[in-house]
Amino acid sequence: MNRNMLLLVLIVVIAGGCFVFMKNKATVGEETPEVASELITGEDFKLSSLKGKTVYLVFWGSWCPPCRRELPHWVEFYNNKSDDNIEIVSIALEKKEGASKAIAESMGFPWSYQLEEKSGFVATNGLARKYGVKDIPAAFKINPDGTLAEKITEVPH
Repeated sequence: MNRNMLLLVLIVVIAGGCFVFMKNKATVGEETPEVASELITGEDFKLSSLKGKTVYLVFWGSWCPPCRRELPHWVEFYNNKSDDNIEIVSIALEKKEGASKAIAESMGFPWSYQLEEKSGFVATNGLARKYGVKDIPAAFKINPDGTLAEKITEVPH
């Protein structure tokens, strides 16, 4: 009896965990989940304030070697963009507060919308979960109407 009860509890916990990690996941063609946070400058920010622009939402971390290799390509993309209606919103998932700022400064991030989220694990961060991010780097293209266009597999040129 105890063994069956333990198995039942385990199944319920796993099912509940799957539900929590899958709910509110961004879906291509649908309205993107809101990102409401504070920029590293201390100003309030809402992703919905950028409606009317094409937005690239980039998840990264200063502790992530693949992220640090990819970020210079985002800087190059932003500096060479020919359309003023393109914005980048970068979300650093950090274990230590303030860790992303030094990297952003050393790489010369030219975009204004930089956020840092304290996060022990990528998959447990609320913003990452909204977008189904389990590993970083991860990026998404958002249409001007606020719908999710696609998950980006490489930095655009």
